[in-house]
Amino acid sequence: MLRILQSWRAGLAGCVVALLLRYYQSQSSDRASVSSQGPDVTAIVLNWSRFPNVVKIASVLCDPALNTVIQNVTIWNNNPASLSVADFADAKCPTGKLHIYNSPTNALFQARYIACQHAATPYCFIQDDDYLVLPEIIRTMRSRIPQSAERGIHLLPPHEMLSTTLRPISPPGTDIHTGFAWLGHGAMISRTRATEFLQLMNEYATDEQLKMADNYYTILANRIPEVWFDQGIPLGGGEAFTVGSEGDERNERHIRNAIEMLGKILQTNDSVPYVNRNPDSASLGSVLIAPRRGSDALFETNIDVLPAPAGILDDAIRNHYLDHPPSHAVDGRTDTAFCPISGAQRGEYLLFDTINGISPHQNASLVFLVDPLGCAALRSSTFEGSADGMTWGSLRPSHLICDPEHQSISAETPKSNAPGEREPALVSVRDLD
Repeated sequence: MLRILQSWRAGLAGCVVALLLRYYQSQSSDRASVSSQGPDVTAIVLNWSRFPNVVKIASVLCDPALNTVIQNVTIWNNNPASLSVADFADAKCPTGKLHIYNSPTNALFQARYIACQHAATPYCFIQDDDYLVLPEIIRTMRSRIPQSAERGIHLLPPHEMLSTTLRPISPPGTDIHTGFAWLGHGAMISRTRATEFLQLMNEYATDEQLKMADNYYTILANRIPEVWFDQGIPLGGGEAFTVGSEGDERNERHIRNAIEMLGKILQTNDSVPYVNRNPDSASLGSVLIAPRRGSDALFETNIDVLPAPAGILDDAIRNHYLDHPPSHAVDGRTDTAFCPISGAQRGEYLLFDTINGISPHQNASLVFLVDPLGCAALRSSTFEGSADGMTWGSLRPSHLICDPEHQSISAETPKSNAPGEREPALVSVRDLD
């Protein structure tokens, strides 16, 4: 891991880091195994009205790049038209890896938890049929899930992340301290947690609430969910389940029901599964995480990206949040940027976790595209490295080059500046050994 600590004066304006262009390593580890025990994740996809999307998603989940992670792919078909493995010929899944379940009725969202409960693996990767999740993102999630099994890991595009951040659930005078996050954009959970959740819901929920299980999953855990910014690759097509004000109202009603249900459970002394009875000390949104596109790596920061109090964000702040999220720091593009509204404060940091580590015999470079103030900021920052995320030692980069002419950017990397925008500088942090 590499951590860059903000050690300059507080309140520095401008983008401290606009873009992480690429992480160089002399030996690629993209396809390195994340589990010495072999693949131990079951991927579960619901099908309703976007069958071409489901085939495309299955082709990703069956890609050899995920052979070390995904053992089985389950397609739960809620549509009355039956499917077979032959319908997925274009996905090119190895024989025996793809499994189809044609549900006799539309089980809606409880289906994914039932499928996970019956999985042969300890972990499940869950997604809907309207977004694409890249193999390296799934591998990175698997590398972190053992430390996050009680909360799960939820991928959210920026607009959903904003909604989740602005919806902390901690009513005064209660032991409720939880949060809400969708699972359909991509989530990794443990089979044990899915089983415990279904046990709880079967005891306390109505049939309608069971079908709307996604609205209850994170709230009833009474923990702050672990949410990651994702690039969010929409596939479109088909008929969405949540449409218009009626769909929004239904979702809000079930979220309110989940909060009320959790309150009633916590007021009893009943021994129930899944629910955490100790208030969570975590703060929703205090640490922002985004998996890197193109390799197994994570970007993390505690820089405050919402300086205004929740609930009174104006359109300018909302739009800036959506246009410059942390996921834009690691999307491999030069025309997007992570740019905190008010810059960085003293003590805030940027952290890059290379997941599989860097060999002592390897040379590595981190390349940033920053504005002139960001260049000065990096020059006065403290660089630290860690093998375990707990013990940190000082790093002295052998080169810290600010290159406004972009001489170090490869020819195939696109460059894009808005008219009148200041020319950014390329900062290369080399030889972090």
